[in-house]
Amino acid sequence: MIQVAIIGTGNISHAHIAGYLAFPERNEGLEEEIRAFADRLPPLPWEGHTGQIEDMLSALEQDRSPAITGEDGRRTLELITAIYQSGSTGAAVELPIRKDNPFYTVQGILAHATHFYEKTVSAAELTGGITLGSSYRK
Repeated sequence: MIQVAIIGTGNISHAHIAGYLAFPERNEGLEEEIRAFADRLPPLPWEGHTGQIEDMLSALEQDRSPAITGEDGRRTLELITAIYQSGSTGAAVELPIRKDNPFYTVQGILAHATHFYEKTVSAAELTGGITLGSSYRK
């Protein structure tokens, strides 16, 4: 059994996954709030890396914070690292990841993360087909 707990403030307190993909209950009020917030944002003149670089340069020129801060990036990498660690060890991972955690550095991740060719289990029930190469278009 696989269990994922998402714990935090806001509208999702826990999400459990028990052998299949599950999502929290739909919250149409929150969806509308997010949609309204997104609609109030000014249009982006750039996207992707070009947009990130443009935003960073504009933030420096305008003495403001960029849309995505270094702290935002750090939290994203920390969450991804926790997913790798939990997947490799099968244990819960507390955030923030501390410096003494074996997955804290790139070298630690490389040394401790399960590599694809080392996996010892696979899906118990696989329904549907697996596509290889370009056969997914058929």
